[in-house]
Amino acid sequence: MDDVLFGRVREILSQKLNIPAEEIAPTSSFDEMELDSLAIVEFSLALEAEFGVPVSDSELLADPTMPGVVELLQHRGATV
Repeated sequence: MDDVLFGRVREILSQKLNIPAEEIAPTSSFDEMELDSLAIVEFSLALEAEFGVPVSDSELLADPTMPGVVELLQHRGATV
């Protein structure tokens, strides 16, 4: 997993969804972070705004983990 990209995704979760950064591990799942459907939609919009690549909530739910998010962003060509 790209550590720099993970770090930026963790910052987004922390800033936009008020999840303490220290509670977001590289292996965290959405369930462990207690992300509900509204939070996942907000997260997808924040990722799109930050990285300029399309990210839907259904794509995030296909692999609802931090590694899944980072892999999706890498596949879309997102860079920090």
